[in-house]
Amino acid sequence: MKTKARQITTAALMAVGLGFAGAASAQSTWNLSTDACDPNGLNPGAAGCTIGGVTATVTAWGNSGSGGTFVAAKITDQSSSGVGETSSYGGKTEVSNDGKNHAIDNVGGSGSLGASTELVMVQFSSALILNQFSIGWYYSYGDADVSVLRWDGTGTPDLATTSLTNYASKGWTLVSSSDLVPDKTAKVTGSTASSWWLISSYFGAPTTAADGSGALDKGNDYFKLLSFTATASTGGGGGGAAPEPGSLALAGLALVGLVGAQRRRARKL
Repeated sequence: MKTKARQITTAALMAVGLGFAGAASAQSTWNLSTDACDPNGLNPGAAGCTIGGVTATVTAWGNSGSGGTFVAAKITDQSSSGVGETSSYGGKTEVSNDGKNHAIDNVGGSGSLGASTELVMVQFSSALILNQFSIGWYYSYGDADVSVLRWDGTGTPDLATTSLTNYASKGWTLVSSSDLVPDKTAKVTGSTASSWWLISSYFGAPTTAADGSGALDKGNDYFKLLSFTATASTGGGGGGAAPEPGSLALAGLALVGLVGAQRRRARKL
């Protein structure tokens, strides 16, 4: 009888474990250099595709609006390097006669150089945890310092009213900044899911990256976004959520009750 009780208890433990296994993470990567994901795959001005049942839409922006707010820019297909962008400033479109002016950069704010800070917004069709991203190109005579911001606000973000000085009050959280030269890939810290993320040319003060990737400064960064990887929850809660404490507690109580009942039955027998 003791053996049978142990078998039942073991089975119960396995059932609980399998129940929470549904909340384990499933990781997907969107590669913007493929025909399915490049700007030709969606409406003009956007890139993206559907991977693992989740659609990622990538749009380009530059801070050339009134008071430095962001204005929609043109996202461009950069073949095997992924995507870049072309923005405008003061009514003049950024020149595009060389590779670096097709890039996402922080060199502008005058003449035909476009916005002083360019970025892309990644919108997922469900809340995901951004794990890492890669660039397919950087300017060899420049740098590639990149910042990642996560939307933690309510409703839908409005970049047209957002600037580099008010982004936090508008619901954006600066998650991490990295120097992507020469590795071209950066991991993103944190475990919070969101449907909107910004991947931006660096706009902060000179410092050293917290992830040890190198020195960070602005004014000489050019990169083309190749891919990004994100994680979603495959089980209850959705949006990358882990099992809630209440669910864990209920499962624990149920297991304790089951074990106690089997012990009492074993004593009677």
